[in-house]
Amino acid sequence: PSAASRWMACTPAPRLEELFPNTSSEFADEGTVAHAVAEAYLHNFDNPAKYAEAIDDLFLDSYHGPMFDKHFSAELEQYAIDFGDFVLEEAVGDHILLIEQRLDLRRWVPEGFGTADGIVVRDGTLFMNDLKYGKGVKVSSVENKQLMIYALGCIEAYSFLYDFDKVSMRIYQPRINNISIYTMNVSDLLEWAKEVEVKAKQAFNGEGEFVPGEHCRFCKAAATC
Repeated sequence: PSAASRWMACTPAPRLEELFPNTSSEFADEGTVAHAVAEAYLHNFDNPAKYAEAIDDLFLDSYHGPMFDKHFSAELEQYAIDFGDFVLEEAVGDHILLIEQRLDLRRWVPEGFGTADGIVVRDGTLFMNDLKYGKGVKVSSVENKQLMIYALGCIEAYSFLYDFDKVSMRIYQPRINNISIYTMNVSDLLEWAKEVEVKAKQAFNGEGEFVPGEHCRFCKAAATC
């Protein structure tokens, strides 16, 4: 889903990108640390001692430990906590709060899964919150295809629990003071899902025409396409 803006515009791109290695970066590792801190806070926001213990555990964790040693800071921690408080703003009344929730998207995207940072489900509106820790590119939630596909997964998973007819997609990008909120009707999202289903199937099969454009920016094959 994070590449949906690319493969919906240029359906052969994902199969071409498979020819190039996956690489991480310092920026990606920094984002991983921020997300882990936000998750620890959301699980333990009402118990400071347990939150501190969760952070200590992350330093000791074989996967997170090296990244925490390198990137954890008071500034990063505060940004992550601020995101947690942003999520909790909507966690009022009768609701459920879901943290780092894995979403099954296979109804629309072959082998498709995604993880939502913070979901608040309640009657009327479902709130889907996404932490973007990077500061190089300002990210908008308006017609953000990744978030819209995640929203479809939320509708599939939680519409039987609460009666909501809107999904609010909320991006929190603290290092550039960017909060972007975009709300869609569930009916409109389900109508848009028909296009997703077609494009995702083409992309999975490597079908369609190559189409250059702004979406090429993060394509691994851009230099040789």
